[in-house]
Amino acid sequence: AGENILVTADRVYTLEDLAGGLILLDRTKREKGRLDRIEVARPCRPFCGFALEHQTVQPDVLQESLTFLDGGTRGFYCSLGGDGRPVTVQCGDLVAVA
Repeated sequence: AGENILVTADRVYTLEDLAGGLILLDRTKREKGRLDRIEVARPCRPFCGFALEHQTVQPDVLQESLTFLDGGTRGFYCSLGGDGRPVTVQCGDLVAVA
């Protein structure tokens, strides 16, 4: 449904790191669901402008920004796997690499 989950991590993850999917856990580390079919969220001109807090981005800065934000730095798209039951994600929940 176009939801976003922001995750704090102590390192940068690549698509290869997430190949096995992600596990959503509650604060007690009980599994709530799994995320799979992970793919890189490719950056675009509008997102670069948003990230740089500018309405317009000069071509040289745009290319540098597109390169920096690619490969997963912008984020990833993924799908909720499993039996299709809804999962509620709350602040304080955890995300683990499967």
